[in-house]
Amino acid sequence: MRLIFSVIFVLFIAACSNKEIYDSVQANQRSQCVELPPTEYQQCKEKERLSYEQYQEEREKVKKY
Repeated sequence: MRLIFSVIFVLFIAACSNKEIYDSVQANQRSQCVELPPTEYQQCKEKERLSYEQYQEEREKVKKY
C-alpha cells in the first residue's frame, strides 16, 4: 500500500502546492495511526497536531541554522 501511495505521490508532486502535499501526508499518517494498537495510537496522533502554518514556522526556524 505504501508503494502505491509513494508512486502516486511522486507522479502528482509537481502539480501540488506545498500545503496540498502536507495535507496529503497528514491524511496518510492518520490512516496509518488507525491501524496501530491503542498503546501506539496516541503517540502516532501526537505527530499530526501541527497545522500547516505551524509546520511552516518550525521549518523556517530549522532552515535558519
